[in-house]
Amino acid sequence: MAYARQVGTNNSRLASILNNHLPVLKDGYILHVSLKNKTQDNELVAEKTRIFAHLRSQLKNAKLNLETEIVHNEQHTKKAFTAAEKAKLMAEKNPILLKLTNKFDLDVE
Repeated sequence: MAYARQVGTNNSRLASILNNHLPVLKDGYILHVSLKNKTQDNELVAEKTRIFAHLRSQLKNAKLNLETEIVHNEQHTKKAFTAAEKAKLMAEKNPILLKLTNKFDLDVE
């Protein structure tokens, strides 16, 4: 998004939000953005006026509006720090790894 590149030097959090949470266009004029938490929502809403001034001038559409939703995804909250935790998460995603670990008698620590 061009606007994300523009604000990237001044507001890296906003640029990150805009780059990682791409909007979905609904009904031809509603930009729906799914976010991970309330802080991201607050950041986006605080910049809404500037974002939409840019979009409306570029797209020549004065009807544009923003709709945000906070989506809690357990998969994003799981953090693996140790080798055993990483192996467990990888095995949850790909069960064949557990079979291979057992077959070759691998020790994951």
